[in-house]
Amino acid sequence: MKIIKPGDLKRLDTARRFACGRCGCEFEADSAEYRTETDFRNGHYYVTACPTCKRDVVCRPEDERREETQ
Repeated sequence: MKIIKPGDLKRLDTARRFACGRCGCEFEADSAEYRTETDFRNGHYYVTACPTCKRDVVCRPEDERREETQ
């Protein structure tokens, strides 16, 4: 087999980082633990329940890119 362009294994990682603004919990959830939502103003984003206080927590793709550059 000859690889023309190698793949990027990071693209297979579906884990997202969440930070709860209410209780301060920071956690990571995979695609089975969060849902993807879309609206016309904000585009798509990820929502899951905080494991500590059980409130909904939102993670936006822009937030993840900001973390990678820091």
